Amino acid sequence: MNRDSARSHKSGYVWPLNSVLALLWALSCLAHANQEPRYTIRFPTYNEPDYPHQFVQDYRQDVLKLAMEKSGESFELVKIGQDVITSSRNVRNMARGLYDVNWMHTSKERESLALPIRIPIHKGLIGWRLFFIRGGDQQLFSEIDELEKLKSLRLGQGSDWPDTPILYAHQFNIVESTSPINLLNMLRGNRLDYFPRSIIEIWGEEHYLSGEDVVVDQHIALVYPTAFYMFVDKKNRELAKVLETGLERAIADGSFDALFNKTFAETIAKAQFEKRKIYRIDNSFLPKGTPVERRELWFDVK
Repeated sequence: MNRDSARSHKSGYVWPLNSVLALLWALSCLAHANQEPRYTIRFPTYNEPDYPHQFVQDYRQDVLKLAMEKSGESFELVKIGQDVITSSRNVRNMARGLYDVNWMHTSKERESLALPIRIPIHKGLIGWRLFFIRGGDQQLFSEIDELEKLKSLRLGQGSDWPDTPILYAHQFNIVESTSPINLLNMLRGNRLDYFPRSIIEIWGEEHYLSGEDVVVDQHIALVYPTAFYMFVDKKNRELAKVLETGLERAIADGSFDALFNKTFAETIAKAQFEKRKIYRIDNSFLPKGTPVERRELWFDVK
């Protein structure tokens, strides 16, 4: 038989070798397509129609998809709808196995309950904070020229947020509540003076504010190192390894940064950090293993 052909013994027809290879490849793809995916990954999404952080939620899903694609494993993603809930309940839902992957602001407690994939998916932007203030207070904040003056004002913060102990450790004057809506209403009611939000949160929330009673301060940014990770159940180390492998490959080939820049470039530009007084504080509550030494994983204006 000619080396460049394959013969059908029944018909006598000679098949070119490239056609045979193409047929085998097509049959292989068909067989693969009919197989169940190796990983079915459930993840939470919020049911709220006008969720102010929808683009961030979409980005997290895109990061999950990118990680799985880069891992080379077959998979399907399944959304688990839920109402907007507190951070503590989100942790409990993860521990109860309501979903396979969740995105959470890390803390020592959370890392004791679930297994983190220690790649900060927002490159640390969760720790870059701007402030909601009352519309008539911009001059007050524009005149702040040292951190101690900022600490003397009343700062609104969630009771169960990982940021809260960080700020207490630096002796900020904190007023606690259970939700961002409550804190915004307390700001309006003069029960606190400013409400810090990360730059990936604040513009979406500003869009849903009406009138000029609450605005975004234009003068100050407060920055501390902290991370938002993908988490899985502690027993699911295999999935954790797959996700870590995929994320590392995406970082190495530039696709992770491309997705990050596509999503957050406008958000970062809108903050105008070059015009702001930036106050940096440390975070003694960072869990052991936080990859602070890997500079490529973190955003910085420098």
